[in-house]
Amino acid sequence: MLKEKTFKASKASINYAEGPKSGPPLILLHGLSGRWQGFLPIIQPLTLRWHVFALDLRGHGNSSHPGLYKLRNYADDIIEFARELTSEPAVLIGQSLGALIAFIVTSEIPESIRAVVDLDAEPNPSKEWAGKQSEAMRDLMIWRKELAQNNRTVEDYIPALADATRPGQDPPVRIGDTVDDIGLLIGAFYATKLDPEVYTPFIDISKDWEEFFEDYDAQEILPKIRCPVLLIRGDPKFDSTPSDEEIKRAKSLMPQMITATIEDKGHDLGRSTWDVGPLLRALMTFLESVR
Repeated sequence: MLKEKTFKASKASINYAEGPKSGPPLILLHGLSGRWQGFLPIIQPLTLRWHVFALDLRGHGNSSHPGLYKLRNYADDIIEFARELTSEPAVLIGQSLGALIAFIVTSEIPESIRAVVDLDAEPNPSKEWAGKQSEAMRDLMIWRKELAQNNRTVEDYIPALADATRPGQDPPVRIGDTVDDIGLLIGAFYATKLDPEVYTPFIDISKDWEEFFEDYDAQEILPKIRCPVLLIRGDPKFDSTPSDEEIKRAKSLMPQMITATIEDKGHDLGRSTWDVGPLLRALMTFLESVR
């Protein structure tokens, strides 16, 4: 059984769900605009062998909204959490933004981390990659921020999301025409407990997304990570983030990193449809090797 609790960090209150003490600690970190519940499709198997902590990052879910949302701010919260609530080295599993946070944390408190799992994030984002992302990402973040404003209820948010169109689509396509009712409900559930300012670091960057990574120097961070690392990416045919080139760059800095690809799944690796068999196969196999 999972129990929701609150951890008082120095500069934020962190909401988290804690499972039974079935083994070593394991900390789950969601991506931008997510909540801990995004890990529900994989939590139950994890709780059989691990002491699971699934967190809402600051500004997300039921955690506090302190208004500072750069990588450094997120990482400081997790460092405090790991030091105070885990009695032995933990596994960090991070989805997208959560993976970058996990790498920073591991590089700074290596004695507290036994392994890292990156769920579909670029471990070593190059300036060229960031530059290519900047315009499209900025427009997408402006759109998301506007949708997340106005303190809507879930019931109010669903029709607003259904009628919205993503930027860059020509001709425009309604979200409601491409996402089923459960997908809309998921989006509403996340957005109604989200501080819209979490998107600001991706927007307020003079159209140059690489500035967001000023707190993330992969050339400095990744070589400090000596523990086992698993990168699980989605299918390159879909909206998976890590490219072959970027993975090769990351392995040059973390030669112990191994990879797995989830075929026919995008960035969420099957969690949104609960089709997580292949994800669990890769994840559970790796976790048993570091337990």
